Amino acid sequence: MTALRRKLLRDLWRMRAQVLTIALVVACGVASLFSMRSAYDSLRGERDAWYARARFPDVFASVRRAPRSVAARLASLPGVALVEARIVEEVTLDMPGMAEPVAARVVSLPPTGVLLGALHLREGRHPEQGRSDEALVHEAFARAWGLRPGDTIVAVLHGRRQRLRVTGVALSPEFVSTMQPGALVPDARRYGVLWMNESAVAAAFQMEGAFSDLGVRLDEGAREAAVVASLDRALAPYGTTGAYGRARHPSARWVDQEIEQLKGQATVTPLLFLGVAALLVNMVLARMLGLEREQIATLKAIGYGDREIIAHYLSHAVVTALLGAVLGVGLGAVAGRWFITLYADFFRFPSLAFRPSAATLALGVLASAGSAVAGALGAVRAAVRIPPAEAMRPEPPARYRPSVMERLGAYHLLPSAARMVVRELERRPGRAALSVVGVSFAAAIMVAGRFSMDSLDHLLAVQFARAQSDDVTVSFARPLPQRAAFEVARLPGVMHAEAQRAAGVRLRHGRQVREAAILGLPRGSTLRRVFDERATRWDVPAEGLLLGRALGERLGVRAGDTVTVEDAEGAMPPRDVHVTALVDDMLGLGAYMDLDARHRGR
Repeated sequence: MTALRRKLLRDLWRMRAQVLTIALVVACGVASLFSMRSAYDSLRGERDAWYARARFPDVFASVRRAPRSVAARLASLPGVALVEARIVEEVTLDMPGMAEPVAARVVSLPPTGVLLGALHLREGRHPEQGRSDEALVHEAFARAWGLRPGDTIVAVLHGRRQRLRVTGVALSPEFVSTMQPGALVPDARRYGVLWMNESAVAAAFQMEGAFSDLGVRLDEGAREAAVVASLDRALAPYGTTGAYGRARHPSARWVDQEIEQLKGQATVTPLLFLGVAALLVNMVLARMLGLEREQIATLKAIGYGDREIIAHYLSHAVVTALLGAVLGVGLGAVAGRWFITLYADFFRFPSLAFRPSAATLALGVLASAGSAVAGALGAVRAAVRIPPAEAMRPEPPARYRPSVMERLGAYHLLPSAARMVVRELERRPGRAALSVVGVSFAAAIMVAGRFSMDSLDHLLAVQFARAQSDDVTVSFARPLPQRAAFEVARLPGVMHAEAQRAAGVRLRHGRQVREAAILGLPRGSTLRRVFDERATRWDVPAEGLLLGRALGERLGVRAGDTVTVEDAEGAMPPRDVHVTALVDDMLGLGAYMDLDARHRGR
């Protein structure tokens, strides 16, 4: 063993407390990188593989009611490879022990089998052809209610109660996340998905020979925007709400957003930890090199070159980092499996598992070693450049001169201890700056780990305590007259009821087109109000439109501009509406009108 190798081992043992501290910081960085990056790769890989295996549609469209012959014509449109028409309806379930009704989406199963978005059967079987009292249940809903094949549930199909027998539990790429329309987060106990024979759904909802939902598979190389425009033109006479691509599909978008958020966290969090580790390495080595000036001079005097000495001290940093990397990989494997377990509760994939890759492992090790070398290189190079004769003498004291505060005559205002602190900060600005950066990185780690929870708490407090202060929301499948609100207000236990109208629209401004939902509120509404991100209340104008700022920026409009409002279902003709103001609401994509003005179409 060489002399430098023995010195390295002695130094590591002598400074074991500092080495362990830095190694733990590196381990946190590597663990976050390894766990989050591996979870990201696992989620993205499973999503892409299942979408491809199940032939998940590229484009979707919904209509009020269209004859089956239209679907055949749509299959001949340029860029369209395959079209599957089906019936999709929202229903109510009467589940035991629930005071309020449970909602569900019923999707028809074609008699020839599913072509697009193939189901993955977890247990049980498909409903038998010709049976109108059998259904498949989505796994999330089945697990939330403890349903198994052979159990029964009661559904209200188009106003008629029907008992359905559960034949099996299934998954679908279209419902990786089952979120009720209008909800902020998934809730498997209050919203589920059922699959029934097409004949049974058509008979229950009087949709014989018709469909209400489309899935479209595109030809390779086809332009999605062109196909969407063709579908909108072809379906316009049937009350379409607009075709849209996979990126705007509710479940797919939710999954994509979570995956991208995980990717961002896998980049930012490790950088913070490894940045702190680099600063610690620099501070520890700078102090050690200052104490070993004479040893460095002796090594150079007896024939050791600069490269050998630099490699020796860099080895000190690299060994510390590799120790942290080993600990980090072990912690990251445990944390990564925990991440996947958490995601499995929200996202239903056939085989979601933690699958770390060798590339991610190598990236973690290289990142830890790179941060250590980056922190050590500057201090080592500065120490090695000193000539041996000069290094044999103690380090000369710094050149002191009156500080800024001394020249200003303000020192008499400070106590003695404070003067010493100020002098040290002014005379060693580099060291002070590194200390500030290290503390700021530590604070950034705390903020990055907690800000999302604080933001969500603030959003929930404003949105549900002030903006939506109602205790119960009653939704209807179609618009009802005002007297329905009066009837609800007369129910036992109801103190106050307000009517509101939410309708899907297309907003046009120049060449910009965005789909949104306009919420019509009664004048002086107290149960549903508009608040911005600073919890400031905004009154809905008597005439005109109040837009969320994010939606307004996407449309390129400002207060005072005019937008064209097109009813998504074609129930009302297009009209120009004045934008009275842009509001920084919590979601940023809201649009609000006075309820009377909404009915008048102004």
